[in-house]
Amino acid sequence: MRQVNIKIGVTTLIVKSGDIFEEDGLRAIAFNEYFDTTVDDKIIAKKSLNGQFILNHIDDVAKLNSDIESDDDLKNSIVEKEVKRKQGKMTQYKLGSSILINDEYILTAFSRFNKNNQAELTIQEYVNFLLTFWNEINRLYAQRSVTVPVFGSGITRFKNGFEDIDINELLRIMIWTFKVSKIKFAYPAKLTIIVHNDLLNQVNLYKLKENE
Repeated sequence: MRQVNIKIGVTTLIVKSGDIFEEDGLRAIAFNEYFDTTVDDKIIAKKSLNGQFILNHIDDVAKLNSDIESDDDLKNSIVEKEVKRKQGKMTQYKLGSSILINDEYILTAFSRFNKNNQAELTIQEYVNFLLTFWNEINRLYAQRSVTVPVFGSGITRFKNGFEDIDINELLRIMIWTFKVSKIKFAYPAKLTIIVHNDLLNQVNLYKLKENE
């Protein structure tokens, strides 16, 4: 089995492997809390979804930076300005705050960066991120299908006893927060969670079906 369809109210939620960039509708890309755009294998890894998006799907990074800085909704989500960092942007945004780019990508502030520019989160921050993120999707999606990655399945470090959290737990939390968010995708719009091909064999698709 390569995918599972889960019915949540009127919403069809699909969990499957694939390439998020080949999906229809809106696609969510996780950034850090500064919306950094420097792909240098220090701030953003070239192989990450974030890096691939900037390198292969953004023609003008300066315009992207300008769009982020001038977005009124993001301005309302600023946590702190002029943050002292070794490198990268200096405006910090609330986790989960999002912006629609080119009417096809939703960029969202997902991970905190420590002083060594390593992405990390507590599990409480992860849950709060998701609750804010689903509300942002509700604001932006305009009844279109949305595809999201498994947030946290890449290089993000979880803290405080959750260092070994596995992809099934991440999926379960994503689905649970979606359920409590009250957002609905009416047919034919659907929500898809894309699992990286290398991780699919770790996912218990049958058990995910129990979340209906």
